[in-house]
Amino acid sequence: SVVLQKSRSLDNKYDAQNYWLQIKNMDDESHAHIFASQVNVEEYIKDIMLNIAEELLERKVNLQRVSDKNKLELEDIINDWVTSLLSQRKSFLGWKILDQKRGGVSGSKEGVGEKDLVVKNSKNRNLFLFEAFKNKIEDHLNKLDSYNATGCKLILVFVYTKEKDFTNYSTNYKNKISKMNYTGFDSMNLPVNIEKVDSQSSTIHVYKEIRQKNQEETTILHYLLDFN
Repeated sequence: SVVLQKSRSLDNKYDAQNYWLQIKNMDDESHAHIFASQVNVEEYIKDIMLNIAEELLERKVNLQRVSDKNKLELEDIINDWVTSLLSQRKSFLGWKILDQKRGGVSGSKEGVGEKDLVVKNSKNRNLFLFEAFKNKIEDHLNKLDSYNATGCKLILVFVYTKEKDFTNYSTNYKNKISKMNYTGFDSMNLPVNIEKVDSQSSTIHVYKEIRQKNQEETTILHYLLDFN
């Protein structure tokens, strides 16, 4: 009958809603398995941010136009875009993207990147810290710890470049950070091991390193984006 069909339809809707709520309330590791078949949250986040990096490069002409028109730093424009893109993708899981003033001092001590992003899950626990810059590498990396007041175990760094030789710049960047002991982190034997992660892109290079803070591991992923 019509009444029976409507009743079954409502039951299906309630079942689907209950199933979705169960999935939504699962932990981050489970979400990584369900939505991306990834082995852990770090890999899940790495791939999400790689997709966002690709979208930024696809929009690089428009981003530069907005930056020039409004006389704003490219880093600040891109931070806004990253916030928007992350919100579009992960608001359904209750992720919160907090565009906040830094607890530390800006690496440039003026305009550029006076904010960073902290991403939290639905339970208000840290997922990762996001930092973006285009120059003064040492200054910015030496400020990471002061920006990371809550002790995120995963830090993502986007570096925007417009170098004539991106490959050479990327190699030099890798060599440079391998010889640095970042301020605020535990001192390590140099050079630090830097792993190149396959990004399947010639205009995005990704490097991974493990640092120590109070003898606890912190993973840092460096995304180098070629804006030429």
